[in-house]
Amino acid sequence: MKVATSNSSKLLRAVEVWSPTADGLQLERTSSFYAGADAFEAVSEKTKFHRGNGLPGLVWEAGIPVVFNDLASTDFVRHEAAREDELSAGIGVPVFDGPDLVAVLLFLCHTSEICAAAFESWIIEETRNELMPGTGFYSNLDRFRRMTQYLRFPYGAGLPGDVWQTRMPRIINRLANSTDFLRASGADAEGLDFGLAVPVVRDHDEIQSVVLLLSSDRSPISQVIQIWTPNEDRSTFELTSCVAPGAPSMAGLCHKISCEKGEGLVGTVWQNRCPRIRTGFESEPQPVAERAIHAGLTWSAGWPIIAHGDVQAVCVFMD
Repeated sequence: MKVATSNSSKLLRAVEVWSPTADGLQLERTSSFYAGADAFEAVSEKTKFHRGNGLPGLVWEAGIPVVFNDLASTDFVRHEAAREDELSAGIGVPVFDGPDLVAVLLFLCHTSEICAAAFESWIIEETRNELMPGTGFYSNLDRFRRMTQYLRFPYGAGLPGDVWQTRMPRIINRLANSTDFLRASGADAEGLDFGLAVPVVRDHDEIQSVVLLLSSDRSPISQVIQIWTPNEDRSTFELTSCVAPGAPSMAGLCHKISCEKGEGLVGTVWQNRCPRIRTGFESEPQPVAERAIHAGLTWSAGWPIIAHGDVQAVCVFMD
């Protein structure tokens, strides 16, 4: 059954990629999608950020994910447009290629009474060799948030600890039934169904943080979330993991479809080693294009995970 996706019920209202300018002194918007956030889009077209300025600049400076829970605050540079378009919270994630920042990926949200979702950053506490909670955004998840603030994850433990160990993203579906998700009872109580964990890798192998996105089938962060990984000889990328609460036909493509370098969104992200957002699916390989269009999806975003000098995975969001 297809999930309703009207703008009034969408959690994710804007996704942006900000990359360094040619002189390396500022961040400029290189791709984006806005779901009814017209005022915000208009302001963003004319905006650039210095290091430490605005949410993208703060992420650039810190080198770790940063969450703003009140985009209407004057601390957020585009606060007036955010207020006009009812954008309430945002998370910025750095993407590194070796030591170099290649982009900041922004997810900007509108909260409503029906949206149960969370964006979490987990930061390595080096003296104890464990992950501790960083900044986070919780939509209608007060009990879950309170539980989380006391948690710590050792290397290899739980979903964040597993991603820390493998340096690879991971999707868990049916969180309430997963022995690898240590907050399964809390997820069950709060109606959270699936989660995506992504490592933030710097200097080829160093991890300082892990990003966790948790959501429900009823009001998903994205209608489709995929992980693509290279085959054995790295000649193609294959779809290896997927949750698709808003487009069930997309879930059936796992282990059945692949793309070459430069082909479709995944192949482009693989080739360019930088996040990319696209509208439309005409350039995607079949049957991805046909099924995405049939499901009423309008945009996609690709997020590369670069480690050991190469792209090890691409996470894809479709909505």
